[in-house]
Amino acid sequence: MRYLSKSQTVIYRAKMHLVLKRNFEVFPVLDWLAALIAHIPSQGEPLVRSYGWHSNASRGKRKRSMRRIRCSSRGAERATQLSISLRTIMDA
Repeated sequence: MRYLSKSQTVIYRAKMHLVLKRNFEVFPVLDWLAALIAHIPSQGEPLVRSYGWHSNASRGKRKRSMRRIRCSSRGAERATQLSISLRTIMDA
């Protein structure tokens, strides 16, 4: 970002914009401030900081499903162990 005092403009540089085919934008000073202030949330407005895979809801669902998988696999292991021990008792 560069301020040009003679022309009262701000030159903002960013990554190459695919549609505009350039990596800069020239703003009059007041327009630059308006564009900048538009990104500040209102007081009390909730901020979403995580989307998709990293959101709390997704992490909670993954955690619950992993618990179910662990519990079901432990139950299957115990059932197998019990059936094997019952067979050895019955055969003896």
